[in-house]
Amino acid sequence: MCPITFFMFVMFAAVIGVIVVTYMKNASTLNATLQSCGGRRTGLNDGILDANGRQVIFHYQPSSRNSPSLLRLTLTGNFFAHAVFHSETSTDRLAKNIGLNREIQVNDPTFDQEVYIECEDQSFIDRLFNEPDTRELVRNLLKNFSRLEIDGCRCMLVKTPCEDLAVVNSNEITAAALGMDQLAAQLPPSSAGEISATPLTDESRRLEQFFIVVAAVIFTAGLILVIWGFSSYEPLLKGRLFVTSLYVSIPLAGVAGFYVLSQLKGLSTSARSFETFAVFATIGVVLCCLGGGVVLNGMMDISPSQAHQCVVIGKRITHSKNSTSYYVSTSSWSERVPYYEFSVSLSLYDLLANGDPCQVTTRAGYLGYEWVAAHACSRRSDTISAP
Repeated sequence: MCPITFFMFVMFAAVIGVIVVTYMKNASTLNATLQSCGGRRTGLNDGILDANGRQVIFHYQPSSRNSPSLLRLTLTGNFFAHAVFHSETSTDRLAKNIGLNREIQVNDPTFDQEVYIECEDQSFIDRLFNEPDTRELVRNLLKNFSRLEIDGCRCMLVKTPCEDLAVVNSNEITAAALGMDQLAAQLPPSSAGEISATPLTDESRRLEQFFIVVAAVIFTAGLILVIWGFSSYEPLLKGRLFVTSLYVSIPLAGVAGFYVLSQLKGLSTSARSFETFAVFATIGVVLCCLGGGVVLNGMMDISPSQAHQCVVIGKRITHSKNSTSYYVSTSSWSERVPYYEFSVSLSLYDLLANGDPCQVTTRAGYLGYEWVAAHACSRRSDTISAP
């Protein structure tokens, strides 16, 4: 066996070993935790706990590069409810103070200061928290968990990030499972044919989802226009065109943001929904104006082509995770353009050298921004068109 093959075999065996050891460690920890809570394991990261005869689904997700660790307890049922409860943060208080968010209050100062309610149905919250014991139960559940979610088919407690499962207090998990059972018994049941969420909540969520979808569409359209424009009608002065596009895109984004803010204002999740919309819509509008300007500048252009003779003055290579790109730079033909750079194939990159002649063909542009219609490079004896 050659040294390289042996090294690759050892590395592969080491990776498999690490995966197996990690799996066994996680499985052992999960088994120990579930057994201490009187439950049993049902999957790699899942188990079942008993809460007064009702099954509570246990799920633990270790941390990874893209997500934090998470502990989730879920009790399924048939509830006519939709609400999320979490500890109130300074951001929640700020959003309420400026009038962006509207939170339902239960007229219990301690509860109202500690717990934030994401729900739009006052009658449901009044009925659920009519008794002080229920308010105290929710407060206790949130002492050790990040949020409590209730919808038409489940009651769920989530803790994220969650410290190593080996150091999580099993008494906390058992108490949380029993608390969920007590809370579920107080939730109004959903009758046959009834929607899973209260009407007011359902309507407000649709409004939020609509604006977020609109922002996603604008963002996607902007990406398409930018890719199309720069690949087909590449402007020479990209920075100048970008700055000019901001004069249009920023006011448009401001008007759109003001309108959406007026529509979302007054919901319990207005700040979060508006933040999501504002980020994606603002970037999307900027991209739409930039890409749309590039496409309009090239597509509507009827000016004659102009050929510029120049020479190769440099080459460079860039590497990304999945690809390698090759670029060639040419000398300037105008005081406004210090140099021009374009990508080439590997074969052409290897053939070209500094001083080789190039021809760059440009057009004036419908909006007055010169753009590149074609380019070609050649060795001193062989002409080779750049792709």
